[in-house]
Parts: sequence; structure tokens; C-alpha cells
Amino acid sequence: MNVRKFTSRVVGMPYSPASTEPRLSPDDPRLQRLRGLIGDKPRRPADDGSQHAPTPFDDLLGGVTPRRLVDLLAGGPGCGASLVGLWLASRACRQRGELVVVDGPGAFYPPAAIAWGVEARRLLWVRPASAKDALAATEIALRSPAVGAVWASLDRIDGRAFRRLLLAAEAGAAFGVLVRPARHEPDPSWADVQLRIDPIPAPGNPDAPLGVRVTRRRNRHGPARGEATLTLDWRTGDINDVTSRDADHLPNALSVAPRLARPA
Repeated sequence: MNVRKFTSRVVGMPYSPASTEPRLSPDDPRLQRLRGLIGDKPRRPADDGSQHAPTPFDDLLGGVTPRRLVDLLAGGPGCGASLVGLWLASRACRQRGELVVVDGPGAFYPPAAIAWGVEARRLLWVRPASAKDALAATEIALRSPAVGAVWASLDRIDGRAFRRLLLAAEAGAAFGVLVRPARHEPDPSWADVQLRIDPIPAPGNPDAPLGVRVTRRRNRHGPARGEATLTLDWRTGDINDVTSRDADHLPNALSVAPRLARPA
């Protein structure tokens, strides 16, 4: 597995989501190295027709298309928000470009992305040392014409920084997914669409697909509200819309969360 990894981490300094470190200069050598790793020419995988197929998110998102920014709010630990975000990002990368993962907390597990169809050579794993580094890396990746999708685990984003991320997504060609805690739902969001992911509490087989409820909280391009009930097979990456069926049989997301944890 040849996954490129970039880190701004200083040994002995843990990731700080509330860092007071000044914003990185555009000339910072770490950011210059990151730009070099990303490049400026997108790789295009062979077209197998899958990128044109309908997805369960078409109604909620209006499609998984370039130059869009999606704000995913995690309704609790193990709710499946990171998995939904990875699924969306991997889907976007079937069309073009690199998948850049900005992972300050260190929760990302590359084999999962590869198992879901992301080519290892097109996966760049960024490990920022602080929240400021994470925002800077996300902005650079969204703006790059070589990037097809960005998956970023972030916390609170102030209005100016959020606006920069949206402008970067519109200037580049990437589909951006921000995964954040649901406690930030009352805060302003500049994303094209904001979705909240909550687990469906129901007993069941922990090997069964994960059941989640996806609620659209904000939408800059259409109706604000919308909801779908989905199942996600964490082993294969398949997502199915089961809104019209009885969801009581679905497993609790928390019951499968330990199986998705990064191996020791």
C-alpha cells in the first residue's frame, strides 16, 4: 500500500483543535511541500460508468459534483458521519483527481478508503499539528486543480475561515467534505449543504449494515430541510436508501463502531 503521507506535526506536540497558533504564512515551507505533493495536474481514472450512476444523496445534495462544499455534522461517537464523508469523497474521486484527507485527530484508516475503491497512488493523507494547520491544508487542497475530493476532520470554523474554504472550493475543482461535531450546528455555515448524521438506535447483528438518519439542515441552492434513512455496509462501502422501509431492523451505529477503529 503506497499511500503518501504529509505531516506538520512536531514530535511531542499533540493535535490541538483549539490552537492559538497564528495562521500559517502562504510561504511556510510545510505548505509549499504540501502543494508540491498535490501537484497541479489531475489523474483521471478509467471511466467505468459508475460515476454517472444515481446515488442515495442525489436528493439531499443535488449530486456529488465538483466545486461543492458539504458540512457533515456528527450526531455522536460512532454515528457514521466520517464513513458517509469518506463514501462521498471516494465517489467524487471516481471522476477525477486526488483524494486529500486532512486528519488532525488521527482517526483515518487508509485501508478502508482503498477497500472502497480509492487508488492508493491518488490518496494523500495529511496529518496537521493544529487546527490552523488543518484549515490551511484544507484550503490549499480545495483550491488545487489536481484534487478531486477533500475529506477534512475539523472542529469550529469561524465565518471568515469558512468563507475562504467555500471560495477555495469554487476556485478549484474538488468536492469538499468537512466532518465536524454536531455542537457546531447553531454556528453559521458557508457550505453549499449541511447534513447531520445520527445513528438509528436499534438492536441487531453488529456485522449487518450500519443504519443512519441523514437530515439536511441547510441548503444554499434549494429547500433547507430534507431527510433520508440509509444503510451503509462498512466492509464494502455500499450505501442504500431505505427511507420507504421500516428502519426498526437496522443496527445501532455504536454497535459497529469498534469494528471501524484503527488497529493498534
